[in-house]
Amino acid sequence: MFVNTHAGRLQVRPLAYRANLALALELVDPTTRERYTVITVNLPGAHYQLSTDEVFVKTWSENEPLVPALLASGLFEDTGLREPTGFVQAQVWRMKGELLERVFGALMEAST
Repeated sequence: MFVNTHAGRLQVRPLAYRANLALALELVDPTTRERYTVITVNLPGAHYQLSTDEVFVKTWSENEPLVPALLASGLFEDTGLREPTGFVQAQVWRMKGELLERVFGALMEAST
């Protein structure tokens, strides 16, 4: 799964936050395999509010220019829900299509 951004073509890769194993999504340079950024944010006290196909997305600071490309990719849908975190709000996005299939496929493999 790739997203065409202002920084070039980046791969969306699922992983887990170490603290609580909540789903995290990072963008990786497909050539160097180096992390470009993490697009999700870990809000341990609020994860219970999410559906299994939703994530908290960091849309501020260095991630702000990525938002249009991420939403245009067809891999995400903004639910319109927001979760306060300090001076900003994390957006709740729903994963779709290939990304959703890959995330659930990885979860199924991990549970067997």
